[in-house]
Amino acid sequence: RSTLFPYTTLFRSRTGNNLYGLALSSSSNTADSIMRLSKIMEYMLYNSEKDQVSIGLEMQYISDYIGLEKLRYGNRLQVSWDIDDRLNDKFISPLLLFPFIENAFKHGSGKEEGDTWISVSLQKEDSAIVYVVVNSIPQGSKVNSTTDHARGYGLQNLQKRLNLAYPGKYKLEQTPGESSYMSVLRLDI
Repeated sequence: RSTLFPYTTLFRSRTGNNLYGLALSSSSNTADSIMRLSKIMEYMLYNSEKDQVSIGLEMQYISDYIGLEKLRYGNRLQVSWDIDDRLNDKFISPLLLFPFIENAFKHGSGKEEGDTWISVSLQKEDSAIVYVVVNSIPQGSKVNSTTDHARGYGLQNLQKRLNLAYPGKYKLEQTPGESSYMSVLRLDI
């Protein structure tokens, strides 16, 4: 199966419903949302099977995805970015950084009723990149181990892909807290 498969299901359900609702309400966000979805689908179609893509392109894909998610959350969602622009021209395997964002919504922000937040950082340290995604988790949620946050196939597939593409060149950490969850990928590129 293509790496595209798990993500097409995601977009058909939530994003399709969001766009349908925007179209019905004649929202001013409809055109922008369709453009973002178009960019996301183009990225998945033309880049997901490549060996490598630029980090700048990967981060634009993530930004477009978060932009669509903001439709669901409105002002309840706060996203902070700290991205080192010097990394835009570096190359990594496609869709390598996305599972962290997907999990931040699926297991954290997507389960919260009130305000929610996600923090994304991508920095260069020596010959490595350090990618950190921290998200709020619902109050009273019992995240006792990394397996609570990683029950699905996304992080399992990510681990396999990292082992194949970057054997011995990465460190992946997941740290649950009382009100947040942190994922850190350190990758030698």
